[in-house]
Amino acid sequence: AALSFLKHYADGRAADAPYERLQHLRDFRSATESLLLSHDYIEGLYLFAENGAAFSNTKGSELALGYSPFADDWYRSTLDRQGQMHVGDMERQPFLLTDKPSITFSRALYDPKTKRRIGVLLINCGANLFDELRAGILADQRIEVLSGSGRKLFESEASAEPSFVPAEAEGSRV
Repeated sequence: AALSFLKHYADGRAADAPYERLQHLRDFRSATESLLLSHDYIEGLYLFAENGAAFSNTKGSELALGYSPFADDWYRSTLDRQGQMHVGDMERQPFLLTDKPSITFSRALYDPKTKRRIGVLLINCGANLFDELRAGILADQRIEVLSGSGRKLFESEASAEPSFVPAEAEGSRV
């Protein structure tokens, strides 16, 4: 419901009135503020409506002026995934006004009633994303994170700590 305004942009009734556009930007920022501020690794959240309108809430990684995602590989790959998450590579994002490498996650959004696509959400994360992931790994766990192109973005290190599984349970099925 917080992003229901996107339907107006998909229906061709683009809210071009400055006050309406400002209200939609405020709605987006209100809906994303908690997520942005509660995770150090999230650098920005971006919402691209079907008519090209863009909304953002960032910690400084602003979109390049006039940026349109429609021809970009990440956008096309996101649409191809039809609502599934697209994971980008850890690299400098050319559409952002920052030189720091980051990783993006994107997903097409659909109207739950009509099943029509109403926009694309992009989340830009810094490299410190993996610090939090690393802190949550148990000694006998191994995690790999791959990008949409298959590049390895993160691999947990093998721990020198002994396993918490008793020797008599090793190899048994639970």
